[in-house]
Amino acid sequence: MSATVPRCGINLSRYPLGEGRVEAALPPGYAHTLSTTGCLVLPDFLTREATEEMAAESASQAADAWVTDNHHTAWQLPLDPSVPKLHVRNQMMRTRVASVPFDRVGPALRALYLSDDLISLVEAALSRPQGSLHRLADPLGACSINVFRPGMSSHRLSGLSPSPRCGKRWSHAWHFDEAEYTVTLCLQQAESGGEFRFTPPLRSSSSDLAIPAVCTASRCYGQFIPCRSSLSTTCETIQIHPMCVCYQVTAVLRAHGEGHFSEPSVADLANFPESHISEFQPGTLQIFGGRYCLHRVEPVHGGRDRLVAVLCFASEPGVVNSRAVQEMFWGRSVAVPDVN
Repeated sequence: MSATVPRCGINLSRYPLGEGRVEAALPPGYAHTLSTTGCLVLPDFLTREATEEMAAESASQAADAWVTDNHHTAWQLPLDPSVPKLHVRNQMMRTRVASVPFDRVGPALRALYLSDDLISLVEAALSRPQGSLHRLADPLGACSINVFRPGMSSHRLSGLSPSPRCGKRWSHAWHFDEAEYTVTLCLQQAESGGEFRFTPPLRSSSSDLAIPAVCTASRCYGQFIPCRSSLSTTCETIQIHPMCVCYQVTAVLRAHGEGHFSEPSVADLANFPESHISEFQPGTLQIFGGRYCLHRVEPVHGGRDRLVAVLCFASEPGVVNSRAVQEMFWGRSVAVPDVN
């Protein structure tokens, strides 16, 4: 097959995938970029025609996407009653996002997710042996589409017309992912806003930010970061250890406006890690170390949805989301056939 003939929409002129050519298709220094910044961006990964086709497919399903509107900590863990309410471990932030499940994505995006070219590229980018990654066996969460609207009312009710926009802007608050790496594909940008902002890696494993192991209650108190529904909560300043990773998390959240705070101190500015905004244009594939990097999606503005496909892989075959996760993000749970 000619390197210029697209397979599953991949732009083979820029990413010439083929027998023994996977690493050559990646940009120079890709492993260093991913390890130091936490993010590998592959612009123009899709052809223009494939991008437009997948965007149109996704837009046709977006109005019926299930809406999740909830509050979570930066670690997406339950509150810890053993530490004070104002502890950074218990800060709650609000996220609004809708999602189109895998069993409703269009044929073009489905074909890309199921292609061997894509999974081989992800394995190479992560320096994993060929055949070491597996597609999720989750019929809803294997490959989904995140939909961020400039405004919409609360949860969609089945059988009703899409809710009118009500001016509530959608975003995904600061968090770490449970998955080590996340593969996303930009299909459509918002008219404004919706930027993907992230820090460099802050930890080397999920256990690094376990509060008892990294920042004890006596060393790692910070300012409570109220969710939008509790802005009347009084913020309290408590002494914190400047080298604590939780201090870095707090400083990032403060510097970028999650909650109401006084101006960051000189010590805050000296210690919070620099954040970056990804160049995430339509047709761009992004491989991101979400377990290690704190990240968020900025609020969306204008009159156009932000559409991003989330393509999930795992180190073991047969991985599925829990019933609770399925119901939270897609409003239902489904029996599990194998998609590999």
